[in-house]
Amino acid sequence: MARLLAIAPYLVLLAEVLLFYRHVLFDTQFVIPWDFRGYHLPLNDYLAQSLRAGTLPFWEPYTYCGVPQFANPQAQTFYPPALIAAGIAAFRGEGRMLTALNWQQVLHVLLAGAGMFALLRRRGLGAAASLLGASVMQLGGFFAAHTQHVGLVNAVAWTPLALAAIDCVPVVAFALGMVILAGFTPAVPVVFAAVFVYGGIRRWPKLAAAAVWAVALAAVQLLPTIELVGHTEALRRHQVFGLTGGMLWQGFVSMIVPNAYNARDAHGFALPHNATFHYLFSSLTAVALALYARHARLALFTVLFAVLTLGFNLPGVAALYAWIPGAIRSAVYFEYFSFPFLLGVSMLAAHGAAKLPGRWAGIACGVAVAEMLWLNSGLLYHAMPLKDSPAVTHKSFEGSAETLLRLRMLTGRSPPPQRIEIYDDSMGWAHSAPIMRVFTVSGNDPLVIARYQAVRALYGAARYNQPRYMELDNLDSPLPGMLNVGFVLSWSPGKISHPGWPKETDLPGHVAVRNTRVLPRFYLVPSVKRPGSMEESMRLLGDPEFDPAKSAVVEGEVTPQGGGTVRVVRYGPSVAEIDVDAEAQSFLASSETHYPGWQAKVDGRPVEILMTNGAFRGIPVPAGRHQVVFEFLPNWRLGALISALALTLFVARSMIASYRSSGERRHS
Repeated sequence: MARLLAIAPYLVLLAEVLLFYRHVLFDTQFVIPWDFRGYHLPLNDYLAQSLRAGTLPFWEPYTYCGVPQFANPQAQTFYPPALIAAGIAAFRGEGRMLTALNWQQVLHVLLAGAGMFALLRRRGLGAAASLLGASVMQLGGFFAAHTQHVGLVNAVAWTPLALAAIDCVPVVAFALGMVILAGFTPAVPVVFAAVFVYGGIRRWPKLAAAAVWAVALAAVQLLPTIELVGHTEALRRHQVFGLTGGMLWQGFVSMIVPNAYNARDAHGFALPHNATFHYLFSSLTAVALALYARHARLALFTVLFAVLTLGFNLPGVAALYAWIPGAIRSAVYFEYFSFPFLLGVSMLAAHGAAKLPGRWAGIACGVAVAEMLWLNSGLLYHAMPLKDSPAVTHKSFEGSAETLLRLRMLTGRSPPPQRIEIYDDSMGWAHSAPIMRVFTVSGNDPLVIARYQAVRALYGAARYNQPRYMELDNLDSPLPGMLNVGFVLSWSPGKISHPGWPKETDLPGHVAVRNTRVLPRFYLVPSVKRPGSMEESMRLLGDPEFDPAKSAVVEGEVTPQGGGTVRVVRYGPSVAEIDVDAEAQSFLASSETHYPGWQAKVDGRPVEILMTNGAFRGIPVPAGRHQVVFEFLPNWRLGALISALALTLFVARSMIASYRSSGERRHS
């Protein structure tokens, strides 16, 4: 009976979460919208595909002519809960990742609530007051508005556990390590700030040790990510978008009036900002109890993060922020400090409830839960009708199975399939390529390789104020053909009128035009141009007289003398086997993105890969018939070793602590 009473509050929290997210968990006509399916689902689905094939997603070949997915932290390649969810999806079969990801997200919300309950009980509060604070945490405005962001929710959900174990370095280290591995970089400074502020100065030495330990636990992800960031423009994000960020002060009004400025309707928000950052409603009961608590230290914690949430909307912040190094500036999103702010509100509300006489704390908890189930559950932010947001699946594109089937038939006429490009069409083609298994030169990721995007910028243009997302702009350029673009898709039938791009066919809702100058993925060129720098490579590629079928821009010493034929024998995510018959010494060019870890062999002998055409792989090939193999073998083992050692230390410390605890109980 005692054990049942101990777990009863957690069962209540579970019931609350299941009821709150009932639409997406138990009704297939509702989905978590926007980034959840447009960005995160393709990454996690490819993780499931890779696990089904018995490997990890080291290289993803469908997007941006190939990307090192394992190095992208938001892919969650090494995050244990994501691996479990993807493993379940892989075991259940193709197309199961959406359901698994829904549950992964909802269970992390429960983790936040359960951690908050444990934290409040450790602070000496009664069960009813603690349950109120935990309910406000998991059903409040933050998770109600941000469910679409998988890495964000997964990361911040570990915060209450870290605070509950604030004096136990191993547990804090483990929680912070999970925060890093969850993959949403802007969440890391938010959670670390919350932990250090809550812990107070006297705990900072211990918390610093926990932070170092957490970094070691996450080294398996951090080292590849650091390498990838060095090849991107991610650290210059603040230069592209300027010094912006922060919630408008009007967002706090939603604490009292949930539909202030029409914040409950993401499409009709009345302020010039993102609505998701301005919905904070966590029940009027919680606000009243938080004010009633009169807890000075927690109030200071809460007010501090309320101020930080405003970011650049506070006078003088921009001037101070300009002195911070760019790497830090690019990782800090002030809006997300609304999480520790609402965490503080939850704790204050629980302390206020603890002051109530008799059973009033339990009654207050029931009222607060009723408010949030009534006003927060079922918002478009986390429960959009499927008809308003048709899915991209393995079998259909935005609701049309015919569109995807016919496109695969068009591109699959030659092995490997040709790539597609976009010209005034859905961003879904770029977002969901790994799910559709359609190869594209496009993508929409902040960690796009800078060299690659520089090549695309020579013939494309950024759309929607997103330099990472481009569409075809110059129909005269030969570069789409160099990138193996066989077809371009457009919503507008008359949008493309060019002799080099004749209409191929109509697809439901789209028109496909064919590229008459498309080149294979791998091809031999008889001559090369040798630039002295990346900048010169881009200048040569942008020359109107450049013909990629006749020559390649190669950053290295090579002197080809003839062409020949190429046949792709095997093509997989991390390997390509090619038969080459060269008339004379030649050069094998490709439209496969080059990245550290790619290796090449000719007839079993290693050959140096040369940077070709600005961003791609190429190698010299001697005359005659040869077998060429490209294979991706990234160096991730050092990070894995560091993480394994840190995890071993955590397990050992936990076992020692458990043994001592059991010994103390035996002698008591």
